[in-house]
Amino acid sequence: MNRLVSPKCLRCPTFQAGKCSGTPKRRLKTEATPLTRKDKQEGDISSVFSTFSGRKSAPLPDRFRDLKRHLTVGFEEEIQKSWDELVEVLKVRTEEIATKQKSIIPQLNFADI
Repeated sequence: MNRLVSPKCLRCPTFQAGKCSGTPKRRLKTEATPLTRKDKQEGDISSVFSTFSGRKSAPLPDRFRDLKRHLTVGFEEEIQKSWDELVEVLKVRTEEIATKQKSIIPQLNFADI
């Protein structure tokens, strides 16, 4: 296992003899490498969400399928009813946004944001 150990451990004869695994070195906030602009890949939202980019994401391990099955067994009807209600609310809200869009957008002043 590759991990940082305390500098004291590196000088310790017990550690050097392999009889001690050492004390993990505590990382201070100042030791963390700051994220700079050059480290951040430029792009759009599709670089984060594979569904927008057209890329296929790797399937999750079977343990996630088993977990989902464990959490939903016995609640199938309630889940379906809740989903159907959500879809209906979203239809209404989408229509509301579409009708109000023309009156809302001219009022937005992005320079103030």
